[in-house]
Parts: sequence; structure tokens; C-alpha cells
Amino acid sequence: MIGDILRDVALLHEVTVREIRGRRRLSKHVAARHAAIWILRQVDETLSEQEIAQLVGLRDHTSVIYALRKVDDIVASDAAYAEALREIIARHTGQGLPGQPQRLPGSPDRWAIANARAFGVPFVKSA
Repeated sequence: MIGDILRDVALLHEVTVREIRGRRRLSKHVAARHAAIWILRQVDETLSEQEIAQLVGLRDHTSVIYALRKVDDIVASDAAYAEALREIIARHTGQGLPGQPQRLPGSPDRWAIANARAFGVPFVKSA
């Protein structure tokens, strides 16, 4: 399933799955990576930010948080792009796309908590 999502996003952005999972930061690779992150969150809400980061070749969950916010803004302003993402989500879930990514209220990211404890910094719950 995850490989299929990455393949569909790669086709949409005219890149390869290897480029999505790679370290290069060309704008077309980053845009595809961000779209893949956003779609993975829409399709499987149980994935933590750290798990999504590992699936797309990133090291840190904060990059996933940034990507989710950025794609939210793009989807709100670009109807054609939003529709393309909706089609990918619909193929993998059998349903349409809600307006915003679903966040579980009061459910902190367990990887963020573990990292905070490991580095001796307090975990601050986001609003």
C-alpha cells in the first residue's frame, strides 16, 4: 500500500520513488515528498510523524509536521492540485478527502515524547 501511494505521487510529480525517498532537496523532489507525507497521513491516521518520516526517507518527525502544514496551505489555495491528491487518496481508501488532515486530539506523538526524554528536554504538547 505505501509503495503504491509513493508510486502514484511520483507519477503525479514526474519523479521516481527513489527521488522521493532520497536526500536531494530539489523543489520537485521536496514537493513530491511533502505530498506523499500528506497523503500517508490522510490514508492511515495511526502512523506517527516519525513513522511517516522513515517511510519517505527523512530522519526527523519535525519535517513531517512542516510538510503537513505546508500541503494544507497548498490544498486550500490550489483546487486542481487538491483534486489530484484527492484522487490518489480515493484510490487507496475508497473514500474522498476531508477538508483538513485528521489529528487525534490529546494524542501526543510517542516518538516526540521518547526523543524529549532521551535528550533531557521537556515535551511540550502542541495546541
